[in-house]
Amino acid sequence: MSHAHLHGPTAVALATALLALAGLSACGGPASTPPAPQAGNRLLVVDGIEVTLDDLQPWLEFLDSFGPEVAPKVKVRRALDEYVLPMRFAERSFAAARAEQLALAKQLRAVATNTYELEQRGALLVQKRRNISYSSIDFPIARFVFDELRLGSVSEPLAVPRGFVVASGFDIHKTSLVANDIADAVLVGFFTHSPADWATWLEGEKRRVGGLVTFVHPEHREAMPTWLQLP
Repeated sequence: MSHAHLHGPTAVALATALLALAGLSACGGPASTPPAPQAGNRLLVVDGIEVTLDDLQPWLEFLDSFGPEVAPKVKVRRALDEYVLPMRFAERSFAAARAEQLALAKQLRAVATNTYELEQRGALLVQKRRNISYSSIDFPIARFVFDELRLGSVSEPLAVPRGFVVASGFDIHKTSLVANDIADAVLVGFFTHSPADWATWLEGEKRRVGGLVTFVHPEHREAMPTWLQLP
């Protein structure tokens, strides 16, 4: 018996049909296309500390709440430089001391349920009633005391690079520009360092790790703090 040989468009059509059938047989249905790889979530790795875009997102939203006109790269730089990286350095280097301060902060929070109780019970601690702006205080504190729905309530211990703060807002004095609003707040601190000692340590840590960057997201290189030496 002779076998017919197919050429041209007919052969191509047959080959295409056979490939489709193979996909149906292997998968029980039409062959699926693998999903395209997602963009990486890693933003930065410095001295073994990895920071992701998700880590920054809450603080970018916070910065946007009072400065929507500020360039995105400036917000990324501020979030890294003023909060995220100092926090990571502190958590790694002073874990035991931070745990002790957190326990003390929780004790105070357990007996202070409103602004006036916090002011009274925190009087013998590192406590201040003060007027603060968005840019004059650590991000988590500002986010709490500038929330109108939380006025009069007491925060859980808020993690900041130097330790923890229990905060409560009395009032918010609004201005024509949100970034210039002022909060009247009580802040009770539980710190591992004095301000001067912390500043000295942090500058030394920046010098130590500045050249130890092993990864930076290619789309965010211009947003990195200037003390980092990028590969």
